[in-house]
Amino acid sequence: DLVTLADIADRIGQSRESVRRYVTGARGPGGFPPPVNPARDGTLFYRWSEVAPWVREHLGAKVDDVDPAVVVANLVLQARRLWERVEHVSVFRELLTS
Repeated sequence: DLVTLADIADRIGQSRESVRRYVTGARGPGGFPPPVNPARDGTLFYRWSEVAPWVREHLGAKVDDVDPAVVVANLVLQARRLWERVEHVSVFRELLTS
């Protein structure tokens, strides 16, 4: 689900610079989905599950959605890596099973 500006550009058939201008609001209607790591210097990552609907609505491009199962699987894998470091993990376990 995570994509860079270059990935987005490839998927919509535009240049990376063109996509960067959508992100900054210098081009298009504004409101581009924010990066998932906004405070980081260097490469920014976006969620394709958020970008694809924006691209369809504002650019009229025909792009595929991410299967929600893929998004959930990625989140579960991320959670598993950190699970042992989380305080009060039982609260999260209840959230997942309720």
